[in-house]
Amino acid sequence: MSEQFKKFYDENGITRHLTISYTLQQNGVVERRNITLFDIVRSMMTQANLSISFWGDALLTAIYILN
Repeated sequence: MSEQFKKFYDENGITRHLTISYTLQQNGVVERRNITLFDIVRSMMTQANLSISFWGDALLTAIYILN
């Protein structure tokens, strides 16, 4: 990470949580996030009675909500 990026985090009070790619120990973090996202998408699609063609938009919305 660049020093500017680290400085931005520090100035804005953002806590960083870094993960290491392709490690078995941390794959669970990604898997849990994916499960959470898909649960949100399924819930939104069911509640709104949307067709499958809106799946991508629902996923983008779920990501926005979680971030």
